[in-house]
Amino acid sequence: MEIVLGTAASVATTIITVLGAIFYLDRKIEANRREHSAEIKDLRGEIKEVRGEIKDVLLASQNAHTSIRQDLAEIKIQQAAHTERLKCIESHLQVKRPED
Repeated sequence: MEIVLGTAASVATTIITVLGAIFYLDRKIEANRREHSAEIKDLRGEIKEVRGEIKDVLLASQNAHTSIRQDLAEIKIQQAAHTERLKCIESHLQVKRPED
C-alpha cells in the first residue's frame, strides 16, 4: 500500500510540475506575443509613413523629370532658332563655319 501511495504521490507531483511548467511557459509566450504584437503594430505604422514619403518623393521626381524634359525641349527649339539665324547671317556675310 505504501508503494502505491508513494507512486501516486510521485505521479501527482510530476503531473503538477509539468502542468505548472506548461502554464508558466504559456504565460511567458503570451506576454512575448503581446510585446511583439505591439512592436509589429508600431512597425506597420512606420511602414505606412515611409510608403507615403516614398510616394511623395516619386511624385516629386516625376514632376521634376517632366519639367526637365520640357525645359530641354524649349532649349532645343531655341538652339534650332539660333542655328538658323547664324546660317542666315553667315550666308549674308558669305562666311563658312567649320562643321561639327
